[in-house]
Order: sequence, then C-alpha cells, then structure tokens
Amino acid sequence: MPSRPLALIAFASALLFVFGIARLAQAGGPGEPAERVLQTPANNPAAQAVCIKPAESFNGRTIAQWRAGGPEGLAELMEQMRPTIEQYLAAKASPLSAMPEQQATLTDTEGRLRLIDAVAQQRDAYTAGLYWYTDLDEAKARAEETGQPILSLRMLGRLNEEYSCANSRFFRTVLYADQSVGELLREKFVLHWQSVRPVPVITIDMGDGRTIKRTITGNSAHYVLDANGRVIDCLPGLYASGTFERRLRDWQGRAALLTKLDDEAFVEAVRARHQQRAGELDRAWGRYMQVLHADQAEPVLGALAEPAGRPDQDARLPDASEAGRVAIAGKFAIERPLVMAVLPPGVPTAEQASDDRALWRRIAESYAKDARLDEMSRALMAIKAPQEPIEDAMRRAMSKRRVESPLVKMVRNFEGGVAVETARNEHLLRRQLHDWFASAQAPLDLDALNRRVYAELFLTPEEDPWLGLVPADTYSALDGGGLFGAAGEAAR
Repeated sequence: MPSRPLALIAFASALLFVFGIARLAQAGGPGEPAERVLQTPANNPAAQAVCIKPAESFNGRTIAQWRAGGPEGLAELMEQMRPTIEQYLAAKASPLSAMPEQQATLTDTEGRLRLIDAVAQQRDAYTAGLYWYTDLDEAKARAEETGQPILSLRMLGRLNEEYSCANSRFFRTVLYADQSVGELLREKFVLHWQSVRPVPVITIDMGDGRTIKRTITGNSAHYVLDANGRVIDCLPGLYASGTFERRLRDWQGRAALLTKLDDEAFVEAVRARHQQRAGELDRAWGRYMQVLHADQAEPVLGALAEPAGRPDQDARLPDASEAGRVAIAGKFAIERPLVMAVLPPGVPTAEQASDDRALWRRIAESYAKDARLDEMSRALMAIKAPQEPIEDAMRRAMSKRRVESPLVKMVRNFEGGVAVETARNEHLLRRQLHDWFASAQAPLDLDALNRRVYAELFLTPEEDPWLGLVPADTYSALDGGGLFGAAGEAAR
C-alpha cells in the first residue's frame, strides 16, 4: 500500500511552526475571553469548511464506485489524490491561507478531500487513508477472507461527520492520523464503526453575531474482535498513540489462534490473558505508589474486589454531573471505575485517587512519550484549530523577541492531557474491564458488552434518552422543563 507523503507532512509541519500560524486552544480554557477563541463564520475558514460538500466524482468514478472497491479502492484513490493532498497541506501551512483570495482555491480542494471522507467513511480521512466498514456483517466477511481481527469503534454521532463526540474527534487526530498507528490499522485490522446514538450538540449565541458550537457528553470505545466477531478486548476512551498501538499489537498477534478456538476454549484463553494484564496493572500501580509514598515499608500491590452488579432498573439514572465525570475532566475524561483495590493504610487505590489531579499528572509522566504527536497529527491540529489574526502571526514571526507560538503551547498542553487520559483509562476503566473478562462476565456478543460499558462504565445507559442532561429531581422554571421533541413530549 502506498505510503503517505511524510516528507511533505514534515515540511508542512515545520512551516506551521516557523511562520507561526498560531492557533488557539480549540476549547478555550477557563477565563479565556471568547473573542480570543472564536471567530465569526464569515471570517473563519474552519467554520466554513464544515459545510463544504464532497465532490461527486473523481477520475470518472463516483463515490459509490470508489467505495465499492473496498480498502484497495481507497488506497488507489489516495494515491491518485496524493498531489492534491500535498498541495493542500502546503497551502494550509502558509501564513497566507486565511486571506480571502486563497479561500476559493482551498474550498475547491476541500471538496475533493471530502470525497475521500465519503469513500473512507471517516472525517479528515486524507490524513489517514483508513477504510471503515459501517456494516458489521460486511466487516466479518472481510475478516473471514483475510484472517485479520476486527477493530470496531462504538461512538456517539458518526465518524464521517465533523460533530461526532469529542473522543472520536480526538481519535482522528491522535490515533488515526499517526503514521505508525495508521499503518497498523490499514495492514493488520478490518475497521468498523457504528453509532450508538446521536451526539448532543449545543449552540451558544453570544448576541453579537458570534456563536459557539460544541458537542456535549458522550464517550467512545474501541473493541477488538476475532475474525468470527467475538469480543477479545475493549479500549475505553482516549489513548495515547503509543499505548494504543501496543495494546492492539498484543492481540493482533494472538487473534489468528483465537479464531480457531471454540467458544469455551476462546473464553478461557481470553480470560487468562486479561487476568495476566490485570496483575500487570496492579503491580504498576504499586510501583507508582511506592515512588509517590516512599515512606511505605510494604510493597503496594492492588487486589481486585468483586465487581459491581448491573444497574438496578428501579434506581434513578445517572445525571449529567455523574456521567460528566466519566466524559470530561477539564478538557479530558475523569473516569470512575467500578473496582476497588486493597492497599496498605494511607495509600489510595486508583478509584480513591480518581479526583487527585496532581497524582494523575505524576502517573501520566510514564505515558508522556507515548502521547507525543507525530507530524501529521500536529498538522491536522493546526488546520482545525482557530486562527489568530494574520497580522499578529506575521508580527510575531518578524519579531526579534523569542515568543512562543500558541500552536506550540496548544500541542504541549494537548499531549499532557492525552497522557493523563491514558493513565486514567488504563488504571480505572480498563482495569474494570480486565476483571469482567477475567471472570468471564464480558459477553462474547459485541452489542451486549457495549450496552454494559455505556451503562456501567460511561454512566450513559441506553434507557436514558437525555444522557443525564435532564435530572428528574431538578426544576428549570421552563414550561415542560424546556424539553422538545418526541422524548420531550413524553417527559412532560
């Protein structure tokens, strides 16, 4: 399969830093004035790009015809579109890209890039070249043909749309655009995604022509399946690219053998591996605690308690504040596991330390290398983030004083957040999942396991149509609670 234009990617990335095409943090941290974060759609190329429609055809073939070619068809399309992709990256790296006379050319180019998205069924697919099945049976047929395991993504919203849930958007930047991860996914896995439900989108009108549009709540998970479609593992939430790649390679080498086993032998083999991984995580936590609590004389090793039962059907549903602790912590997730480890007195378990931000930042140091973004991931971040006024960028580029580019700071902060997220997901959510698999409580069926993950780990059960955003015991002083639509009418 043809390689991506890495030299051009590195060149474009270098230009982004040299010319100071400064981007501000996409979410805008607390206390940042809105005018430094947002621009109006009229002068914000990124906002305009959301509405660009894909070209209907390329080189005599329609989107449907290209997609019918499967992964090989996408690879051919990517090769034929290579000059367009290289020109686009170079143009976006230029400090002149925001000027009006450049926008017509870029809009036409982005229309062709959206055709790649439609064929791949992934937004910004030009950075990755990954072909995603949206029908699990078709993915299974491909897996049976190739003998490759399946990586199935479950998410809120759709992977081929800009406004999918936050984690799935981060996947497109951190994981899929990464050269090494992308190569592994293209060559060794059959890819599939499915939307669990639409993602909630909120628009805030600032009253002066400016708006903020964001998704709220929601989470995503990658499931590893054997070629028969049986669940092997689950990676919940956002992971650093290096950690994500190692976890997938661990199973990719075993998947062919697992596929040949009957269900009973399959469950036992998967159980044993997850039991081993659980012990490794417990020992790792113990080492962290020994370093951070050096006064403890005894080794700090975790021991897993009995897993929590399934949610009581009569109990109230989690509200958004509870589910939000799973979905976000500042800009990244705070995950709450359903396990309890037993440690010496005075030393916290991972669950007890879930709100100790300083502790998690220390633990995240061990994931910092894994969280480093490669050239394409950085280039995509710069393209998608809001632009600072071109006058400011050029003034900073021409200044004799050394002034840090906002893009450099944004990347550094983002990488730090990804490292913290990875540490939390590994020691909290995935530690619980290891126990489910080790005790044979994880269903072989993907849909059944996914329902449990969303209900018990992500705290967004499917029976709650409002995803915790409408607690039953709160008063809004709005007619009907401010709810509209079919579910809202039923709730009145």
